[in-house]
Amino acid sequence: FISPPIDLTGKSGVQLSFDHARGPAGSINVGVTKGYYTVWVSNNYVSGAPDTATWTELTGVNHGTTAWGFVSSGGLAIPAANLKKDLRFAFKYLCTDAESATWEVKNVMLR
Repeated sequence: FISPPIDLTGKSGVQLSFDHARGPAGSINVGVTKGYYTVWVSNNYVSGAPDTATWTELTGVNHGTTAWGFVSSGGLAIPAANLKKDLRFAFKYLCTDAESATWEVKNVMLR
């Protein structure tokens, strides 16, 4: 998922937060330490293939340990360098043909 463009010109201390859950129970930990569930920001993505833009990962996402139990991501600071027009944030999910889980995201908020 990639958001529409957002103008954060003149803003400071902006954080992204969301609630998220993974499952089923047998797959709750699949890929957590491998970076399968990440959040990114860009100011030069327009459309098409995401790898045509420059992205910065937002680190520090809190992960839950209960299948389908929604937890808060915590406040993920948007870097000051990205606080300008055309900011987009993206949720990136990875898996393999050998292992995967489902990742659900809701209540996305910028403040």
